[in-house]
Amino acid sequence: MTEFNVVQIDRTVAMKHFHYVAVVLLAFVGSLQATDDYFVELKGYYGNVSSAAFSPDGKKVMTTSDNVVEIWETESGKKLLALRHENRVNSVKFSPDSKKVLTGSRKAVYIWDAEAEKAWDPGFGKVLLEWEVQDGMYLTVAFSPDGNKVLTTATKNFTDQTKTICIWDADSGKELKTLKGHTNIVISATFSPGGEKIVTGSWDNTAIVWDAETGKKLKKLEGHTDSVVSVVFSTDGKKIVTGSDDETAIVWDAESGKELKKLEGHTDTVISDGFSPDGKKIVTTSRDRTARIWDVESGKELQKLEGHTGSVYSVAFSPDGKRIVTGSDDNTARIWDISALDKKPSPLDLPPVEDEDDNAYRERILAEERAKELTLIEAERKIIPLVEEPDKLIPLDEQDRIWITPDRKSVVLIGRVVLREGFLELLACRVASKEHESILAIRVKPFLIHAALLATNARQGKPMQTKPTFVPANGDKINITLRWKDNTGKQHECPAQDWVWDMSSSPENAKKPMTTHWVFSGSKEYQDDEGKRRYLAEETGELFGLSNFFGSILDVPIESSADNTQLQFGCFTERIPPEETPVTIVLTPVR
Repeated sequence: MTEFNVVQIDRTVAMKHFHYVAVVLLAFVGSLQATDDYFVELKGYYGNVSSAAFSPDGKKVMTTSDNVVEIWETESGKKLLALRHENRVNSVKFSPDSKKVLTGSRKAVYIWDAEAEKAWDPGFGKVLLEWEVQDGMYLTVAFSPDGNKVLTTATKNFTDQTKTICIWDADSGKELKTLKGHTNIVISATFSPGGEKIVTGSWDNTAIVWDAETGKKLKKLEGHTDSVVSVVFSTDGKKIVTGSDDETAIVWDAESGKELKKLEGHTDTVISDGFSPDGKKIVTTSRDRTARIWDVESGKELQKLEGHTGSVYSVAFSPDGKRIVTGSDDNTARIWDISALDKKPSPLDLPPVEDEDDNAYRERILAEERAKELTLIEAERKIIPLVEEPDKLIPLDEQDRIWITPDRKSVVLIGRVVLREGFLELLACRVASKEHESILAIRVKPFLIHAALLATNARQGKPMQTKPTFVPANGDKINITLRWKDNTGKQHECPAQDWVWDMSSSPENAKKPMTTHWVFSGSKEYQDDEGKRRYLAEETGELFGLSNFFGSILDVPIESSADNTQLQFGCFTERIPPEETPVTIVLTPVR
């Protein structure tokens, strides 16, 4: 198998505040080193890299992680700019002239100056234009080829079926046109290279080609058996490639709508795809942790790019077709040198680079974050659990806030509210892991929660299995009770289900809480490369799941996908107290 050079931008998960993601920009650690596996490696902070793309001139790479977009110099890997948002960024695009950046965040679209002088203090980045998008909880964005228009798809929740595709004036933010025709949520869209057409992908298992000027529906592309999550035109506009939850990508004739080739080989959702500049190759990425390069004419797989340890969310060719950039939820972005598919390229010999401004900034920000984190920890230690006779609770650890009740029938934890709006994959996660998709964050080592449940004589079952057929998680039922005080000091209590909206069975104007319970499945154990046994939840931070995860300590005993297009649960916002509210969490096994 061909080996590739790769630039890796590695982001260890940052320390985060409970109420928002703390922006810790390590920017650049100080040296660029060539190795046998990589030709440049950068290390910094953040969570998963949800977007990655080259600028049209090929000189820059843009990556997105949580609420920050970063722009890097392609050759050196040096960070040029960081654009901070108040909320998580869902989609990013360069303008055709590489001078601007378009971003879609929660309920808002932003156009930034991509050539502004670097400024990495809070509030950095120069916004040229911004506007709100109604019900734009989750936004995808695209520039027209001339840079004069912006295309967006937006959705608030599973029941939102209206006004999801809009065309806007890029100079004023004025809405120009709305496209209607899909029968389910639209989650991907782009212009053709000439700007005369638009293609969109939807949960209704179809893609639609539109006339960009009139908004008329030209062709419906039908052939996928599950949601269409990614759509891209070839550089000449004659072909379209779509990626789907059905684990395939399909190449279509853009004029006739005829299916030309089906690309089969991935073993999970095809999340992202793109054509090479000459139109002869396609690259796809998947939840199966790989990127794959295909020959357009034959549909043959040319190469599998392996190395990411998480789902690969995004991919793009460089303008010269010699490199590919990928972004993954393993907290890395990689630039792969694919200039020769038939021979092993040699590593680039890059000299060390030092940037005193970056280093000084890094040290200052790290010191500030350490101080803030210590303040938070100290404040948490003063919180008294909302239980009868808290002084009689049995502590399990000197550092972590976890107890067993005197009768050994329940486990008591302290968490904080970190999310009140949006889709959910978890009820609770470990601090500094998945706060963007979890209502609560808990500062406790996962194995201690597992041990505490065993100490209450809870019987551990097994995590869910997916092959050969789905088998739900099992184990003792665990009741989760939440207790908190409002700003008047009045204490409240409810089952955890009350904070979770079952979006699969109730619309927003008639919300119903989830009725499913949790079971003690226990997180999956595995052996690392050194043969040591590991507890998966320690790596993933997944504590109490709503979507099925192998790492969750408590899981729901039903099939509940973690795929963004199939999430079943959301925040019951009206019932959740303000962010940062301390919450006492009581876990009680039921037999």
